[in-house]
Amino acid sequence: MPELEEYVVDVVHYTSGFIVRKIQKNKALCKTCDSFLTVDDNNNQNSSKLFQLKNRGKLINVSSDVHKTCLVTEYIIRICNEDLLRKKNIKLILSLKALNELSSDNTIFNSKEIKENILQQDLLDNHRSQY
Repeated sequence: MPELEEYVVDVVHYTSGFIVRKIQKNKALCKTCDSFLTVDDNNNQNSSKLFQLKNRGKLINVSSDVHKTCLVTEYIIRICNEDLLRKKNIKLILSLKALNELSSDNTIFNSKEIKENILQQDLLDNHRSQY
């Protein structure tokens, strides 16, 4: 995946917190999976500059796995931008392309706890693939 501009990476990190908040609100997540969506430290040095400027304690600082997932999705949207407007099922197309791209990265949501949790779930319908 090619590099995105620094400001795009910052905006994606900032908006990823909103996405995680929506996921936590609308999905019934197990505690294990929920704990891997965020980082407890709001003053994390890995946070984007935009996040650090805007944060007054209420923003969600996402994990590096969530950030990578959102960056891949942003990249997919950018490369498919012209074709998307002419097609139906845009959400499905983007989801499949992002899942295809993420499946080759074995570092995302790949901790021991996540692996053990996935083994207790349906093979094709687990929390890792739902993210």
